[in-house]
Amino acid sequence: MYVKKRISRLFPLVLVLFTIVACQMPLDESSDAGATGNTVFVLPPDQIEDEARTGRDDFTFETLLSSSVELDFRLYEGSGGENPQPLDFSLSLPDDIPLIFLSFWDQGGNRLYSTSVKADEVVKAELVLPAAPKVYQLKIEAEGYVSRTISIDDMAAFSHIRRTVSMVQSSSGNSISLSAGARGIGPMRDSDGDGVPDKYDEFPDDPDSAFVMNIPADQNITIAFEDLFGQANAGDADYNDFIANYNIQEILDAEGRVKRLIIQAKALQKLAGYNHAFGLRIDSFEGKAALSGTFINSGGNEARLARRVGAPAEIVLFARTDKALGKEAYFVLDFDSPQYFLDDAAPEGTALLSRPPFNPYLYVYDTRHDIHLADAESLSRSINPEVRFIDDDGFPWALLIPIDWVHPDEGQRIEELYPDFTDWRLSGGLEARDWYENPYDPNDPGEEALKAYIAGNYTPDSYSVAAYWIAEDTTVNRIDLHPLSASKATDIHVDGDGNVYVSGFYRDSSGRDVAVYWKNGIAGSDLAVNARATGIIVDTEGTVYVSGYYWDGSMSTGAVYWSDDGAVSEFELQRGSYARGTDVQLDDAGRVYVSGVSTSQLAVYWIDTATGLSILSGGAGSNAQAIYHNGNNAFIAGRYNTGTAAYWREGVSTEIQLNSVGAQASGIWVDSGNVYAAGSYFDLDLPGKRAAWWLDDSSVQTDLFGEDSSFPTSATGIAVDGSDVYLAGTQTTEAATEAVVWKNGVATVLEPDVVSEAVSIFLAE
Repeated sequence: MYVKKRISRLFPLVLVLFTIVACQMPLDESSDAGATGNTVFVLPPDQIEDEARTGRDDFTFETLLSSSVELDFRLYEGSGGENPQPLDFSLSLPDDIPLIFLSFWDQGGNRLYSTSVKADEVVKAELVLPAAPKVYQLKIEAEGYVSRTISIDDMAAFSHIRRTVSMVQSSSGNSISLSAGARGIGPMRDSDGDGVPDKYDEFPDDPDSAFVMNIPADQNITIAFEDLFGQANAGDADYNDFIANYNIQEILDAEGRVKRLIIQAKALQKLAGYNHAFGLRIDSFEGKAALSGTFINSGGNEARLARRVGAPAEIVLFARTDKALGKEAYFVLDFDSPQYFLDDAAPEGTALLSRPPFNPYLYVYDTRHDIHLADAESLSRSINPEVRFIDDDGFPWALLIPIDWVHPDEGQRIEELYPDFTDWRLSGGLEARDWYENPYDPNDPGEEALKAYIAGNYTPDSYSVAAYWIAEDTTVNRIDLHPLSASKATDIHVDGDGNVYVSGFYRDSSGRDVAVYWKNGIAGSDLAVNARATGIIVDTEGTVYVSGYYWDGSMSTGAVYWSDDGAVSEFELQRGSYARGTDVQLDDAGRVYVSGVSTSQLAVYWIDTATGLSILSGGAGSNAQAIYHNGNNAFIAGRYNTGTAAYWREGVSTEIQLNSVGAQASGIWVDSGNVYAAGSYFDLDLPGKRAAWWLDDSSVQTDLFGEDSSFPTSATGIAVDGSDVYLAGTQTTEAATEAVVWKNGVATVLEPDVVSEAVSIFLAE
């Protein structure tokens, strides 16, 4: 009998920035798909017991922060209704227990690490994270199960990440498919027999090596020293007496133990009169290791490193810093035995391998002092042992920065170039954790780059998942909104404090649609059952307004809006078949404007109450899909009953017709008095839909193309900043209909090869 295990699986230390997301399960792709009334499977939410980092009195100026990770897994069949039970593997044979594959990715799309664990194992990791708030993703796969993407926003803010992760069996093939092999676990091919399938093995033919850890994943670690050890305020606190960068690569075996350590370094800058040697000290490891590599000797020439070493290993890379500038050195430690670095994984009495960034040091020939990071160990023969390397005024003698760094000029104090350094230092590292990314530029007007926030949906399995994306420059991050069941997002708003609000709905365990909104990825109060939320806006006091309608499973049955100022209130606008609210805005006086469709299938909008109804031109079969208020007037986008895209302006009886070829306007924006409308029309050359936007009237129409001009496209949301025009929509390829965001006509696919849609867009700093 195989007894279920609780195993501490070694997880290598990683330099990462976690993002943030919990995977969801999808909804019927039809926008009007109704409730079936059948009980559906509800995936239990992940259990989250994360611990926030707290300030310490013994702050050591770390910009690489250690966060422990503990992951447990619960696997479910795709049935069980509201109270499903996880699969029990206590009586299973080892080969019958599913393998789970884990991979860590940074926000630049670099895979940092991957491993495999049995479903009954506990994964434990020690991750080293840059202090600056960033996004990092953990992707989880198992054959026959729906893949998960878990994003943790600002993971460096947590000292411990403890989670129980749920996975459900796939019903439609959204799981990894693994070809049979002659060797290894189950159907997985494992050429070297180390237990790691070739797909995940960096060394598929080497049974002693499996994974590679690069720290950092890109760029380099920068180390900067003040060499006047013993003077107040760390000398002149410009941290440029000597500067080097280095990167770390660890080679690990299938159990996550370090077999080999490779460090490459480059001497960058020396703005001091003193001369020095620079090296790294590996404080602790078990047994012996073979040292090889090259260093720059005192004559400025490359020389070989070749000897046996034990801990502590003090390895000189640049024997004279004045002779080494611009030159590179490296060393390799091949350990005689695999190295552990987690206490509960190592045999009793085993020395643990010290962890990155290790112990960089500067030996000053003129004073015979060695200088290290705060609270690091001195050299074995140091004349200044057991010191903290922090001066009397609380400044460190060395700074480590986890990126390629712009250093201060000679005589320029670090606070002058990096104003946020002071807040970071005085707060014990809790505030301004990204100080090193923000040098002062007197020519910078200080405006932050705009980010595009896009609401939409994607379908990782058999139904859709509500989500939003944040697009900035070339980086796109997805935040999933509802991990429990099928869901859709419909609109997005970002307030002045950077809080992200998304309206939408999800499918409950009885198959009913539940109108809801999310704030920063967390669901607020359910607004109504058998209802859908369609639009959202937030006033300056933080009151949330959401438009929507009731739903009987086949059509809308009443237009409403909700307000939430701590308590949810509902305001019925019109009751009856076809009536629905589609979008919501506020004017400067705080009045609520809701666009929509009446029971007579007319394009309409309401102001505050049912009695504030205004019927727009267009006739039966028209619609009002979106509304924008510029403080003075409302502008409403929709469709005239002849299949003509149009928009209306409050107080003007006639519409502005934009395109009459099977067209629909679905988004609207007003900027500097100019009216921008987004939508689509029937393009006879495809044939199919073509996304477009119109400026003021039909005289200026700009067509939008996907990655290929032959792809049908549609646009549903628009936002404008000066001369930059952003749109959200879709392109339809041979593989899938994909969510797309355009900036000035250039398309970025948000979910390549995945059925998805982008429905709304908002710009914010």
